[in-house]
Amino acid sequence: MIRKRDYKTMTRETSTQSSTATTHYDKKVAIVGAGSMGRSIAICLAMHHIPTVIQARSLDRQKRAIPLLEQSLVECGELFGWSDAERQELLSRIKVTVDNADIVSANLVIEASSGSLEEHKELYRDLDAVLSEETIIASITSSISITELGNATQRPSLVAGMHFFNPVPLIDLVEIVSSQHTSQETLEQIQELCDAMGKETVYVEDSPGYIVNRMLIPMINEAITELAQGIGSIEDIDRAMRIGASHPMGPLELADWIGLDTCLEILEGLFAEFMDSKYRPHPLLRRKVRAGQLGRKVGVGFYRYTPEEEEES
Repeated sequence: MIRKRDYKTMTRETSTQSSTATTHYDKKVAIVGAGSMGRSIAICLAMHHIPTVIQARSLDRQKRAIPLLEQSLVECGELFGWSDAERQELLSRIKVTVDNADIVSANLVIEASSGSLEEHKELYRDLDAVLSEETIIASITSSISITELGNATQRPSLVAGMHFFNPVPLIDLVEIVSSQHTSQETLEQIQELCDAMGKETVYVEDSPGYIVNRMLIPMINEAITELAQGIGSIEDIDRAMRIGASHPMGPLELADWIGLDTCLEILEGLFAEFMDSKYRPHPLLRRKVRAGQLGRKVGVGFYRYTPEEEEES
């Protein structure tokens, strides 16, 4: 297993590096889901002075999320050069809760949970019963139909997609996804939040994978195929795409960042929708997921990540 440095070595010149960036966004935002993407989005909101509530789905997840959030802030702080005081200030803008009372008055809820379509539908029915009738629900999914999620509620015109890219504080793009029922006003409200977060946006009709992942994930699957066929090593496949195609990361390194389970989920959704063999997940990807080798978030995927290497980078 090849060892891989942490992504903290990547830098960029952007105003979002500063924890003192200003914004005039004055609406309340809540995030449902305390996983890595939910925490990353919360940090990006806090960087732009937008107080945020993260709702965990259980007390156990809430307890786990708080130290993980603190660790994520340390990692971002090393990348952006934050002081301890700046990190603490950002942390003070993020509340982690399990209480519905903390999200009921949100103007916009970002749904960042995991699970099957049926589990998502159940969550949306629950949110629909709890939230104000005017609250927008924006899902970060790229594998579940926004139209189906909206249909699980009594507010389909207020349901849309808001697909971020990991790591959220570093990657500027958000795909804003419209279902068959999403209103123009809903899209404008999501655009307002994206502007406040310093994000670039593209508009997408509800379709599996949207623009980016519909091209990107099959490319990753093809890189896995090349690896399985012995065409090149992990390092050479990634190096070839970094140098030959000017990609900032190689496809296998990127797969580790996305999460191999997420890559598999997206491919399975594309294959189920289109029944096209180009979307069929390679067996090596399935084996890695079964083995729990999900990428950077667990410390091992195509590369191995260690605390020692994080300190070096």
